[in-house]
Amino acid sequence: QAILNLLANAAKYGALGATGGAPPPIEVQVGATGESAWIAVRDHGPGIPPQAHARIFREFYRAPDAYRSGVEGTGLGLALVKQHVEALGGAVEVASQLGHGATFTIRLARAPEAT
Repeated sequence: QAILNLLANAAKYGALGATGGAPPPIEVQVGATGESAWIAVRDHGPGIPPQAHARIFREFYRAPDAYRSGVEGTGLGLALVKQHVEALGGAVEVASQLGHGATFTIRLARAPEAT
């Protein structure tokens, strides 16, 4: 569900970066280290202001630009992503610059290998 929420947001807000023609692609990357696994979802939309990065994970919060964009939403999607991921012992991160889209990364600890 968390990944679906991130993909839905990328589709909604990433399309705002389109200038005619097809909407920009949504990029999904996965990877792992010895201790953790991660999945990142990147859009090419307008980006998120730095001062909003911490607030976007609060229930019912939407950045002012999200309201002005006309994109519908309740402000619950990212709060649910954070709750679900943290319930699994993981973390969710955002990296974004205005005008350059946003990347949301879910990190989860890997189970220890059986001996």
